Order: sequence, then structure tokens, then C-alpha cells
Amino acid sequence: MIIDLGQTIDFIRKGKNISIKILTTGVISRSQYHRIINNQSEISAVTFFKLLEQLNVSIEEFMYIGNSFKEDEFKRLFKNVKRAFLEKNIEKLEELKLYSLNLHKKSLIEKYKHIYLVIDLLINRLNLNNDYSKQNEIQYYLLNLNFFTHYDLVLYINTYFSFSRETNELMITNIFNSANKYKNLKQYESELVKILINMIIIEIEEKDILKVHKYTQILVNLNISDELLLEQVLQNFFIGLSLIITEDCPNGILITKRNIDFLKQLNNSYWRVLENIYAVTITVINKK
Repeated sequence: MIIDLGQTIDFIRKGKNISIKILTTGVISRSQYHRIINNQSEISAVTFFKLLEQLNVSIEEFMYIGNSFKEDEFKRLFKNVKRAFLEKNIEKLEELKLYSLNLHKKSLIEKYKHIYLVIDLLINRLNLNNDYSKQNEIQYYLLNLNFFTHYDLVLYINTYFSFSRETNELMITNIFNSANKYKNLKQYESELVKILINMIIIEIEEKDILKVHKYTQILVNLNISDELLLEQVLQNFFIGLSLIITEDCPNGILITKRNIDFLKQLNNSYWRVLENIYAVTITVINKK
């Protein structure tokens, strides 16, 4: 996606009835502004962000407007992949895989190669094929990060199943080393909850109740924003699960079932995930 920065800035300025004089004062000259919007001069990063600040527009909203009020190519592609996977539509995934590969060849943008690799892993998962050799490139990328951005969290969430338990533990350590830097970013909070739930599911399948308790405690102690209702419900469920694991079963069962019922009433499909986690945990504990 190539956005005309100058034209988009001027489009927003006109839409908000801001004069060129007000927009450019203290930033650039009016003559320089005209050169930028007419593609006769490049705009520096410093000038660009100062103009966005004057326009009271975030970079994400700017990109959305510049793309004719549509999500960018990558976000649309990722949503289509997610939908096809949930519908177990392997034919559609194969189509999206080829499309992603072609996008990467044309643009040389690395994230399109990443999504191509993710789709390949998802197809193998649906086919019950344990050949996850293509995860090596993604694993190398993730393990070499000094900190995880939101993009990296989403990439990990969609590939964690292809990594060994040891690699996942290392990833979790690295992710939570980054978490404090992003503690005020709600998107990041939401992805952390999903990551911890994935790890809890892995350890439940391995019947490792100590590690289930370890990841449950991390999730229980997360500081989740008030606006993230689903994440708060999930956290409350795992508070109940933690009580069950530590042998306060009556209270734990009450809390877990209350939160499952709440999601059922909202018709949120996550209730099935929680119900399965609850049932398997009870089974594992009873066999101890």
C-alpha cells in the first residue's frame, strides 16, 4: 500500500476546515507545504509527525484515511486467514497462501512472507500434519527480538503450536520482559491474555498442573484495563481455576462456572474454550 502523504495531509486539513496558515505555523513555510502536497518536495519524518499533531490525527487513522477509508492490505489479509482457519477452509487458505507469496515477491515486505509461513503452518495443523519445518524462520525471527511489538505478539499467537514447550517457555520470558514497556497499550494487554491462555492449554494437555498453576498466577496478576471486558472475564475465570488447583474447590468452581455462564449469555464462543479447560483441569486434578 502506497499512500500519498502530502495529498492525504491536505485532504484531512480541508475536511477539518483548518487553514494552511494555522496548520503550518511553527512547522514549515506555506510554500514548502504547497511543494509537499504537490509532490514537488519530500516530507521529513519530523515534519510529518508535527503536521499530524496539528491535525489531531493518529498515524493509524492517517493510514486508514490515506487508504480511502479502508483497512490496509495486510490487516484485511490477516482477517481472511483467521476466518478461513476457523471455518477449516483449507482450499481458501491455500489460495491466501499463494496470494501472500505473490505479495511478498512484488513488495519484498517481510510481513507478507511471515503470513505465508503462518498459513502453511495453519494448513498443516488442520491436516493433522506435524511437519512444522517452516516455523524455523519464524522461530529465528522471534527469538532474536530484543522486545516484542504488537505485531510480534500476534505472529507468536498464531504460530506457538509449532514450537517446542522449551521454546515457548523462552518466548514467554522474552515477551514478559517487554510487557512493562507496553503496560498502557490495551492491544498489548489483550494479546498477553491470549498468550497465557494458550500456554495454560498446552500445559493442561501435558497434564503438568504445576505449570498450569504458574501461568494461571501470571494471568491472575495482570493489571487489565477496565475497557477490556472479555479479558477481565477470562482473568476472573482463571482466578477460579487457580483456587481449584490450590484445593479451594467450592469457591473456585463457583467462580469458573459463573464466568462461563456469563460468556454463554453474551453468545461469546470463548465459553467453549473455558469449559474445556475447566473439565480437563478437574480430570487431571482428580487423577493426582
